[in-house]
Amino acid sequence: MLEASRRGGARRALQLVVDEPMETGQGRGLLVAVIAGVLAGAIDPNTARAIGYLLQIDRQLAESDELARRLDAVELVVVKGDLE
Repeated sequence: MLEASRRGGARRALQLVVDEPMETGQGRGLLVAVIAGVLAGAIDPNTARAIGYLLQIDRQLAESDELARRLDAVELVVVKGDLE
């Protein structure tokens, strides 16, 4: 393992596909699967920690998008002066 680290790591490069953001249920499902994997010893806790961190970033981005949409709607009402 030490030799593999010297050569740049034992992991293979992955081709990542840019996809649509996960829905809330998908993120929770992934989290449940990761927890089960850690408890079963199939997933390293450090890997699980990284996945949890990335899920947290995804959630924060989703919240930012939602706030931006809501702010746009409020600005539209204010600019139009339309308080239906």
